Amino acid sequence: MRLPIYKSGSADYHYIMKNLKSITLTLTNPRKTDNWYSEIWKVKLASVGEMDDIPVLVFLGEVLKILDNSDDVTFESSCYEPRSVYGNCYEWTFRTESLTMSRDHRETLSDSWQRVEVLSNSFITEGFNRDFYIDWNGKFYLPVTITLGGITEECAESIKLVAKSIFRNHDSVIKDASDEEKRLADERRSQNFT
Repeated sequence: MRLPIYKSGSADYHYIMKNLKSITLTLTNPRKTDNWYSEIWKVKLASVGEMDDIPVLVFLGEVLKILDNSDDVTFESSCYEPRSVYGNCYEWTFRTESLTMSRDHRETLSDSWQRVEVLSNSFITEGFNRDFYIDWNGKFYLPVTITLGGITEECAESIKLVAKSIFRNHDSVIKDASDEEKRLADERRSQNFT
């Protein structure tokens, strides 16, 4: 999804934004893994210690492939442990030829064992055009709600098909992308992640 960069406020910029779309999806109830969890994905996600996260990870990987018009995506993780009373610990990165999506979340019990403290909490996207936005709280608990904006209608429709192939229950709304929706998504992202 490589679009030219236009100066904000220009007629060309507003024309491009008018033709870009956003898709908001609510995903729950994954289908049987036989239908979507291929051997390729099993190898890529072998280090993932929390099996409940697999459907959302596969979805995000497939989305990145669509957005970069790529045949493959790599998955890297130095830490992906099962959830426990001691807190969550996962770090992962998806990469295509020109796009990157990374998530790092680490928690530990406080010294007094009274609460879980967040040590790191980040979500980074790189290589996307400036019109792109993503609104997601970074959690894997189902249902997951995620908005991807500043994308073509073709990408939005393809993302909808990927959701349908992985999740039994999937609601999606495709609409015109807007500067206001992007502003709110960027604001929530800055509040949710460090």
